[in-house]
Amino acid sequence: MSEAIRELREHYQARIRAAQQALITLVESCPHVGATVVPRGDTGNYDPSADRYWNDHHCPDCGRFWQTDQ
Repeated sequence: MSEAIRELREHYQARIRAAQQALITLVESCPHVGATVVPRGDTGNYDPSADRYWNDHHCPDCGRFWQTDQ
C-alpha cells in the first residue's frame, strides 16, 4: 500500500512540475501589454535617505506581479 501511495505522489509531483514549467514559459512569453503600473513610495522616515519610491506592475493576462524602482 505504501508503495502505491508513493508512486501516486511522485506521479502528481511530476505533473505539478510540468504545469509549473508551462506557466513559467507562458509568463516569460507574455508581452504584458495590458499591465497596470501603480507608483508607490515610503517616505517620512527619520532618515530621508531611507525613503524609497517604486512602481508596482501587474499583468492581468498572465498574472505576473513585479516592481521597478522609480
